[in-house]
Amino acid sequence: MMTEAATLPSENLKPIAIRKRRAPAPSAQRDMQMEMAAASALKEQLVALFGEDDDSELLRDTIEGQTDLLEMVDRVLEQMTRDREMIAGIEEMAAKREMRKKRLKDRCGAVETMLLGVLEILGERRIERPLALIYTRKNPDKAVITDEALIPAAYFTQPEPSLSKPDLLRALKDHRDTLDSKLFEIADRVKSGEMSDADANQARERIIVAFPPIPGAELEPGGTGITVKWS
Repeated sequence: MMTEAATLPSENLKPIAIRKRRAPAPSAQRDMQMEMAAASALKEQLVALFGEDDDSELLRDTIEGQTDLLEMVDRVLEQMTRDREMIAGIEEMAAKREMRKKRLKDRCGAVETMLLGVLEILGERRIERPLALIYTRKNPDKAVITDEALIPAAYFTQPEPSLSKPDLLRALKDHRDTLDSKLFEIADRVKSGEMSDADANQARERIIVAFPPIPGAELEPGGTGITVKWS
């Protein structure tokens, strides 16, 4: 005999919803580990770079307990800002010192002329004072150019030959680009079946002989740098 529970209609039964547990993103932990490793490496590089430089004491103290990579980048940029300001100040100071140096040299020359006049007034060739001995001297003769175009060519010297790095760099890049173009063309012909491997090897050898490298120089790839655009 069936029980009442066994005769319940199937439409009254609701399916059980099974929720799938979302797996944690594998990259989150990995990225965090990479950032921490990069932060540690950057910290070591900064310590090695700045060493005991007094100008970077603030940066060393700031990054001492820092572990966030981007925060460290911000601190480095702040140090760069301070360094750039110091560079500008040093350059300005150097320019002012150079101008002051010229004024002092001009003044010393004027004073020497005045002292020469004093000796001439005294009718003496030398006088000795507590701070210095002053005496006349024979200045060396010097040539005064009145019209350079009239001076004979025998008195002109040819300048020493100097290496033109821009021209050399241009030639090295042209050599590289030409070789690459020729070799890529051979590779494409081999890939399309127009040329056998043996013929390709012979063609490559002929090209290398036809376009020899420039003796004494080679092209170093420029690599990748960064540009910091200050706000």
